[in-house]
Amino acid sequence: MEDQDFLAPDELLVKYLGNEASTQEREEVERWLAQDLQNKRYFDELSLIWGKSTEVDQGDLESLDRAWGNFKEKVASPKVLPLQRNYWLMAAAFALLALSIGAILFFNRQTQEAIPAFTLYESTDSDRTVILADSSQVYLKQTSKLQVASNYGQGSRKMILEGKAVFDVEPDPEVPFVVIANDVEVKVLGTVFEVDMRKNGVAVAVQRGKVQVSASEEKKVILEKGEKIDPVSASNWNPEVLAIESNRFSWQNKSFLFENTYMRDVLADLMATYQVDISINNSALNNCIVTTRFEGESLPYILDVLGVMLEFEWEQKGDAYVLMGGGCK
Repeated sequence: MEDQDFLAPDELLVKYLGNEASTQEREEVERWLAQDLQNKRYFDELSLIWGKSTEVDQGDLESLDRAWGNFKEKVASPKVLPLQRNYWLMAAAFALLALSIGAILFFNRQTQEAIPAFTLYESTDSDRTVILADSSQVYLKQTSKLQVASNYGQGSRKMILEGKAVFDVEPDPEVPFVVIANDVEVKVLGTVFEVDMRKNGVAVAVQRGKVQVSASEEKKVILEKGEKIDPVSASNWNPEVLAIESNRFSWQNKSFLFENTYMRDVLADLMATYQVDISINNSALNNCIVTTRFEGESLPYILDVLGVMLEFEWEQKGDAYVLMGGGCK
């Protein structure tokens, strides 16, 4: 073990299990888990009880009470995890966990309803790739959030999106893949598609396969490969099926195809993908026509190639780029 004196406080483990830990706190827990097998066994016991607490129904209450009692007996033994410091924190954390499970048991007895649990994924300063349990992949755009049901794959593959993401879904006809954004639901069996939650509604585009977009039983539309709808909502349901733009998914794979494209549109795609500002000091450059392709290249490389094609130079000023001179050939 690298740091024999470091223990993950139970209050932090509770936050981790309850999807309330920050990115930094989650990384701290994951480092602690990797340090020692004993830590992993301890966490697995805690996780098992926590998982039971989110799924119990009236018939399971007695078994959950019994499991929690067994767990308390185990962690009281120094064989599970040596207690070296922060005794009051550990005691407080166990009290918090006991209170949490007690509250779940109480409310479950009152309502006899299962309480849903979610795993939260966030992309803060940069895009993020999330690989789900069935190998489906989610490419989260910067500043987006994804909540995935903890029972994902067990009869349901449901999640809630805030922001923008591309989904590459593993086929499973028996278990539909469902994304909820605001009051719009996107349901698929296996496909690659994008969901973009905006202020005026939810936009959807399909790269491969087929999806159903709905706001109610009466408000539904089917999108197939190469199709999209602009933002819709339950209160503003007027979907018009359109062809997707050639570079609609470029922000995810950094691949561009420009065919007789105006330079102003090229720059718009580059700015949207790389999240930077690009300005020009020669307005005539906007009307130049560009035909070329880029596959996963960096922005400086792309600007170098375009600069050779249109005879302009460029410079970077902080997070912004300025194109100087040049013109159409």
